[in-house]
Amino acid sequence: MGKPLSPFTRRLRELLRERRLSGYQLAKDSGVSKQTVSNLLRGLKRPSWDTACALADALGVDVGAFRAVPLSENPTPIPTSENR
Repeated sequence: MGKPLSPFTRRLRELLRERRLSGYQLAKDSGVSKQTVSNLLRGLKRPSWDTACALADALGVDVGAFRAVPLSENPTPIPTSENR
């Protein structure tokens, strides 16, 4: 079994689900590469401050929103490619 997802990853997934956005759309809206967004959503990478700020801006939230505790401990996977 894999490593548990970080609170950042769980919260990012939750914010995307709430806004009905794909990882691809977040990458496009934020200017962050698709690969970076994919790695963040899979918990393979931690964001830099600049990346976190760009994602927050694209999601219309304060960067502090990533510190909030996710409502769901087992979020539903979200699409991360162009084919939504």
